[in-house]
Amino acid sequence: NTSKTMNRQILYNKYIFDDTKIENDEIKQYIVNIKCKTIDKIRKYTNIHTLIIENEQNKPLNNLPKSLKSLTINSCNFDRQLDNLPHMLQNLHIKSHKFNQSLDRLPNQLQYIKLQECHSFKKPLDQLPSSLKTLIIDYPNEHIGDVYSNLPSSLHTLIISNCRASIPPLDKLPPSLHTLKILKSWYNHQLNKLPLELKILKTNANCPLDNLPKNLHTLCLYVGELTYPLNKLPKTLIVLKIKSVNINKSQYLKDIQDLEKICGAQMIMNNAFNQELSNLPQSLESLTIISSKFNHRIDNLPPSLK
Repeated sequence: NTSKTMNRQILYNKYIFDDTKIENDEIKQYIVNIKCKTIDKIRKYTNIHTLIIENEQNKPLNNLPKSLKSLTINSCNFDRQLDNLPHMLQNLHIKSHKFNQSLDRLPNQLQYIKLQECHSFKKPLDQLPSSLKTLIIDYPNEHIGDVYSNLPSSLHTLIISNCRASIPPLDKLPPSLHTLKILKSWYNHQLNKLPLELKILKTNANCPLDNLPKNLHTLCLYVGELTYPLNKLPKTLIVLKIKSVNINKSQYLKDIQDLEKICGAQMIMNNAFNQELSNLPQSLESLTIISSKFNHRIDNLPPSLK
């Protein structure tokens, strides 16, 4: 019996169950992760940790289970207040074209927020929970404004993706920020005032790279054409990834040979890369080339490659 109970707990904790396919009401007390069309269906689930609501409705989120830790709302019409979410909630993911509600009264335990395809969202982000670790803004809102000037000091990861609006200067980010990603978005400012403790930067911003945080260890550049030198990157850098459509036209690829004491671990060259590999850093341990056009000798690679 003990073995059966343990196996049942593993099963119900591991998978996300679809409410429409559960016919036996007796097992609902054991299910932890559930996907449903409406919250009216979840009352018989007494131990829910993860709830995914997928529908085209716009119903209020009343009486959600107190045990809930992760909530995903996938509904293009959802636009309801979030003032009464369970206190234990840690993860919140909203995917709705019409959502435009305040985020000022979210649970204090919340650690993760993702706003996806929220085309109508125009509310400020200056009163997010002090416990927040990850914030993902993934929508083409043209009214983004200066929303990044007062984020929680606890924030560890900030991801801005698919933003059509001009992102304001990111010079007031929390000092504790560890990871910053600006992807498929319009950012036309300097990167010279990023948090000093930043470790990972992934960006499509094509701007000078001579004053990045001194503790940065991963830099990923996704640019149409590399138009700035690479010879003043942080000395702590161990991963350099360059994805550029016109990478072979850049005069600054030669700077890679000056990174001998910098890129000690990994380099990744993407897309149409087709240049000689004669001046790679001698401390390089890993090299990845993803290119349909690369056609050069590889007999002069650094001996440190593993």
